[in-house]
Amino acid sequence: MGKNKKRKARLYLGKIGYFTLILHRVFPENQVCQVCVKLNPSGRIHVIFLVEESEVEEHSSEELKKAVGVDLGITRLATLSDGRFLENPKPLERSLD
Repeated sequence: MGKNKKRKARLYLGKIGYFTLILHRVFPENQVCQVCVKLNPSGRIHVIFLVEESEVEEHSSEELKKAVGVDLGITRLATLSDGRFLENPKPLERSLD
């Protein structure tokens, strides 16, 4: 849909009635799992659809990445579980040099 190509539709909600909708996006109507109707103080009504999408597994790389535990400390900024250390930054001492 382009900038001015909005689709109109009608929606019936039990105990409320019919709504004329202006759909801004295309979505699979058979996968709608929840509908929320909001009434603004100005009197404008917004209908929000919650659509459930199927999960798609994405593998960015075939390589397995190793997990590293991090322990934050006072004397050192961080100690990593693989034995590496990250020292605390000392901007005051650098600015005095």
